[in-house]
Amino acid sequence: DPLLPEPDPRLRGQVLHRIIERFVRERPAGEAPGPAEARLMRISEEVLGQEIPWPSAQRLWLARIGRISAQFIADEALRAREGSPAVIERKGALDLRTPAFRLTATPDRIDLLHDGSVHVLDYKSGRPPTERQVDAFDKQLLLEAVMVERGAFPDLGPCAVSRLSYV
Repeated sequence: DPLLPEPDPRLRGQVLHRIIERFVRERPAGEAPGPAEARLMRISEEVLGQEIPWPSAQRLWLARIGRISAQFIADEALRAREGSPAVIERKGALDLRTPAFRLTATPDRIDLLHDGSVHVLDYKSGRPPTERQVDAFDKQLLLEAVMVERGAFPDLGPCAVSRLSYV
C-alpha cells in the first residue's frame, strides 16, 4: 500500500550496516562487554531514530538488536583479540588487463590480523548465503579477497587473506 509505506529488507540492511560501522569505528581499546553492549544499543537507537520514520519499526528493530547484542559483542571481542579493523566501508579498485576491466568493491570491513594476514567480513541482516550459493553465484567475498591480495585497498597494500566471514 503506497499510503502506508513500511521498511523493506534493503533499508533494514543499510541501517544495520550503519549501526555496525559506527560501533566499530568508535570502539575504544579494551572496552568491556557491558559498556560495549550499552554503546551498541545507544548507537542503534540513534541511527534508527535518524533513518527509520516508523516508531513501531524502530522499537521492533531495537528489540531484535537487543536480542543479538550479547552474542555480537562476544564475537567482536574475539575479533578484537585477533586484530583490528583496517578498512571499513572504503572503496578499492583493481585494474585487469585481459580483457581491460576495472573491478571495484567497497567491503564492509577488513581486519588486519596480528600475523599480518587479513580477515574480510561482510555484514548480513538476513541469512548468509549457503556454500552452494557461494559456489554458484555469490562471489562478493571471493572477489574482495583477490583484490586484497593484489593490493587494491590503499590502506592495506597487498596482504594474504586468511579468513572470509559473514557477520
